[in-house]
Amino acid sequence: KLTRDRGQALKNLFAEIGSTAARAAADSALMPLGAALGKALEAVGGVTLRFKDWSEGAGLALPILNARPFLELLGDLIVGWQLLEGAMIAGVALQKIYAAAGAVTSAQRRAWAREHAEAAFYEGKIASAGYFASTILPTIKGRALGIMAGDRTPIEMLDVSLG
Repeated sequence: KLTRDRGQALKNLFAEIGSTAARAAADSALMPLGAALGKALEAVGGVTLRFKDWSEGAGLALPILNARPFLELLGDLIVGWQLLEGAMIAGVALQKIYAAAGAVTSAQRRAWAREHAEAAFYEGKIASAGYFASTILPTIKGRALGIMAGDRTPIEMLDVSLG
């Protein structure tokens, strides 16, 4: 399905994710999150291109063998993207809330959020995106490298080796 319509659906998805990463990278508060999403997108894009190369050369055995790990990568990328989208919306909302409350310093903002559920909710959106960006998104590159190594052991091993 990745190749349907010359991969246009995935190209569109990757463009949307890349746009979000770029917008976040332009925001000083969300810059590290945008950078993490951009690196994860690059890694997943690399696997996608490798799948294309494999399917044009050696056949579909390796893409099929690595379908589950690829879908896990893609899922983590999409979750990171959606969390970052939510964090960007939350950041705008918090600016308005804190401006109206006169909360300028981080201590004032934290105190305000402790007492006001809406501010706490938006702070949670940003914190969740940050945690995901620092703990899950960086793992995508390593897992992508594992897929791109193209280990054919399960394909090449003897059936009798399984007992």
